[in-house]
Amino acid sequence: MKKTLALIFALILCVSFSFTAFAADYTVGADGNAVYESAVGYVFDIEDVNGTINGEDATILTSADGLANCGSWAIWLVAEKVEGSSAYKAVTNGAAMGGTSPSVTLEEGQIIIVVHSSSSNPNDAATYPNWEDKVACMAIKVGDYLKFDGINLAAGTCENGTMTVITEDELADLPAEEESSEAPVESSEAPAESSEEAPAESSEAANEAVSDATPNEASTEDSDVKSSEMEIDSDDGLGVWLWVIIGVAVIAVVAVIAILAKKKK
Repeated sequence: MKKTLALIFALILCVSFSFTAFAADYTVGADGNAVYESAVGYVFDIEDVNGTINGEDATILTSADGLANCGSWAIWLVAEKVEGSSAYKAVTNGAAMGGTSPSVTLEEGQIIIVVHSSSSNPNDAATYPNWEDKVACMAIKVGDYLKFDGINLAAGTCENGTMTVITEDELADLPAEEESSEAPVESSEAPAESSEEAPAESSEAANEAVSDATPNEASTEDSDVKSSEMEIDSDDGLGVWLWVIIGVAVIAVVAVIAILAKKKK
């Protein structure tokens, strides 16, 4: 009987560990907005290179001039080429423009990543499908490594482009430097800087394209303040079903073990 109980306990532990792998990577605050602690492992969809932010999309800029086409309510960061690798490394944290287009001077081999959504709330997914990319982009930190697929920065092309945040160990597994990931040189001036006091000029069309983001963007900082009230959430209600499935599996295993134990007696 003791062996049977020990086996049941071990099975329950295994199931619990399995469930942890399926747990959501973000938390949801009292305001309903989601927050990622880390973006490592997240895969972003990238629409184009040197494109325009029209709402619920993302682009990679090889020139700071492109910020004029990205409005003033997106999430942005600067990354630089990793020497001898096809990857890039974040040199600024992912941050919200907050209504002011950043003033940036790029160094050689640096790029700007811009991600936009009008919401950080998972319940708004039907209306604002890029909400999770926005939230994950806010979690990118200085030193995070970025891997691009389907993107040729030198040629300015993007086909089914993605950007994945990887670890340093994964960086070592990447192939040597590839032309498809190399960004053209813009300047060799001062390091990338951002300032909310000197907004870059943006086209009227770009501002209109992202104007719907204004009401929701301010809540991004609120979600950080309320982080102590956060609760673990799961993608699209998947966590509830996982518990149901796990519960049924555990009951079935216990029943089988009980039957086998009776037969042995």
